[in-house]
Amino acid sequence: MAKPIWTSNPGRRPEHMICCWPECLRPSPEFPLCWYHCLGAYLEVQASLSNLLEHRPGDHSPPDTRTGHVYFIRFRDRIKIGYSISPTSRIGQQPHDEVLAIMPGTLADEKRCHAAFAHLRENGEWFRPEPDLLAFIAQLGAEAS
Repeated sequence: MAKPIWTSNPGRRPEHMICCWPECLRPSPEFPLCWYHCLGAYLEVQASLSNLLEHRPGDHSPPDTRTGHVYFIRFRDRIKIGYSISPTSRIGQQPHDEVLAIMPGTLADEKRCHAAFAHLRENGEWFRPEPDLLAFIAQLGAEAS
């Protein structure tokens, strides 16, 4: 009588075993999950770990979700996209020739604006006043009226 495979090969599961994922019937003799569900579980764990590492205490503060304002100011030939809980006092501390627009938003909204106009970035939060940025600011002004 032949020995069962799991006794002659410690650590291996019987060849007839299937994936332990509910309703999955794929064979998985080497591991409790089939390759498809193994990959899915791996990607879920990686995403969770990345999220945890981005917000580890001591490394950076958690994302600021307080509602403040995203502001657009012009100084000479550049436009600054900034964020502040108190935009009036913050803008007063910045060199500027003109306040172009102020919209309610979060720090994440400011970052989205920075990403949307990254192709116009000159230095830090300062951008070239190209037509797409100017049109966006004009739209904000129209919505505020």
